[in-house]
Amino acid sequence: MSWQGKSVAAVLVCFDAPGFSLVLTLVRRGKRMLIPGNPLDSLSVRVSLVGTGKLDRAAIFNTEGTSVWASSPGFMVSPQEIKEAIGAYKDPEKVRSSGLYVEGEKYVVLKADDRSLYARKGKEGVCIVKTSQAILVSHYSETVQPGEAAHIVEQLADYLISVGY
Repeated sequence: MSWQGKSVAAVLVCFDAPGFSLVLTLVRRGKRMLIPGNPLDSLSVRVSLVGTGKLDRAAIFNTEGTSVWASSPGFMVSPQEIKEAIGAYKDPEKVRSSGLYVEGEKYVVLKADDRSLYARKGKEGVCIVKTSQAILVSHYSETVQPGEAAHIVEQLADYLISVGY
């Protein structure tokens, strides 16, 4: 079977209860392919990020910050906050000195480079990682080690990059 000129082994159709949203996933050579137009879904956020038990909230935006592709329930990152995070990739020194806001809370930035932003507020924190087409925003609680949370988000970002996102 083929889809958009690529050989596809299977098309997986899942129903995501309780909202019964339809999730379509293509499988090619044992790897999950994301469908353009719906590149990431809320099921992906719950399974790949929050489902690990290390992150309690997460969202995925396009790189302009103008579209929320997926979000865990109740995770509300404002348009201004995502725009500030995007600006931090261009001017990491500014965000290191001024901090970063997520869900109205100020976080102290520990790492800021052209791919990743790590910030903490007390013992909880956020990891924000950029790929070529997406920005992953995640929150971890005080019971999780920052390195564990960062590893999960970076690993998903690596996967997205490997499949063109």
